[in-house]
Amino acid sequence: MLYLRKYLPQNHNQLTWKQRTNIIANINNAIWYFIQDDTIHRDLHSGNILYSNNSDSWYISDFGFCGLINKPLESIYENLPYVASEVIVGKGYTFTSDIYSFVKEKRLQIVPGTLPGYKNLMAQC
Repeated sequence: MLYLRKYLPQNHNQLTWKQRTNIIANINNAIWYFIQDDTIHRDLHSGNILYSNNSDSWYISDFGFCGLINKPLESIYENLPYVASEVIVGKGYTFTSDIYSFVKEKRLQIVPGTLPGYKNLMAQC
């Protein structure tokens, strides 16, 4: 099984922009289906994104904490460094917090060669 978490660091120098945008498009499509069903993942990170050789696509997995947006959970179920600040202060999970957790984790890895000044600025956000 190929996880995005392992794939990106191992292949970042070989990935073309077309391959990168394909990965992002696959993830965006999966998130779109969540939104259409008023569902949030609550544990979205690169360890839960898997590659399928059969379809040459990336998919979101591990739906253990997944649920309807209008049924909030009382606890935090993600890796703390990637949890959106509004979740930490008790405002609950939203579609935005799902996306935040994934983007915060991958933003420096998805585009190699980012200038150090920008990396520092992004780390402060």
